[in-house]
Amino acid sequence: MRVLLALKPDIVYIHFLSINALYVLLLHYVLRFTVIASARGNDIQGIPQRSRGQRWMLTRLFRRANAILFCSSFVQRDAERFLQGIPKSTFVGVVADGFNGDEFDGRKPYEYPHPYLFAAGRLVHKKGFDLLIRAFSLIAADFPDFHLLIAGDGEERPRLETLVDDLQLHDRVHLLGFADRDKTIALFLGCEFFVLSSRIEPFGIVVLEAMAARKAVLATKSGGVVDLVQNGINGMLVEPTVEALADGLCAMLAHPAATRAMGERAVETIQTRTWAAVTEQFIEVFERVANSSANLRESRESGKQI
Repeated sequence: MRVLLALKPDIVYIHFLSINALYVLLLHYVLRFTVIASARGNDIQGIPQRSRGQRWMLTRLFRRANAILFCSSFVQRDAERFLQGIPKSTFVGVVADGFNGDEFDGRKPYEYPHPYLFAAGRLVHKKGFDLLIRAFSLIAADFPDFHLLIAGDGEERPRLETLVDDLQLHDRVHLLGFADRDKTIALFLGCEFFVLSSRIEPFGIVVLEAMAARKAVLATKSGGVVDLVQNGINGMLVEPTVEALADGLCAMLAHPAATRAMGERAVETIQTRTWAAVTEQFIEVFERVANSSANLRESRESGKQI
């Protein structure tokens, strides 16, 4: 409240709608200001499933917000139940995340003695790394030269390590643990193609990053990623099952020239997703909301109705 009273901001923007959004909502009952609420995934698809308070907050926040943004059409679809009763004047739309293509310029690929497939993310159930490891086990014998490298850490790591041992893949599947930015970029550049095996994925920045590295992407139809991957153009979409992932791995490994061609096309398909482009999209929304709020204030001050 001290900040709002002191700065008198034109817009209060909330990025990811958790306890921070609750503070803004409660203050909005006391102080009138312009609000843009931006939902980014787990605040819609995860937290509300276990928190009645989150569901209460989202419904009331959306009714008071001047604009509501989502990181993908998939997350917007899942938020429909919280959008009931919002004013018709509220702007609702998608402004996704982005990537910085300059990060990949002049970098060297990861040095590894075998050709490899690459996956990355938090080692949690929804990321589906168990599905990927099982799928790789089904095609490993047909492609003996290829390894699978997985970067990331998380609560599922012990279970995944046990799975690798049970499938006798410890020589072919490697859990690399946390990888810093430089190592991650090198891993993208050195892989044959990138695999996203998520059971649910609000957007998928790693998919953008793989494409920025000129790599084709094999991804599950798990959410926002369907807005990024174009079948046969820059990658392949499959169902989030072991069998479908195995079929996708086999298809892309069996046709390396076509897979590399998809990778070369990939970077051209995502130019509207650069951080510069995304920034412009945010600014357009900010200006639209600011102008609308200014017009409303002028109308109230002049005694007119709009």
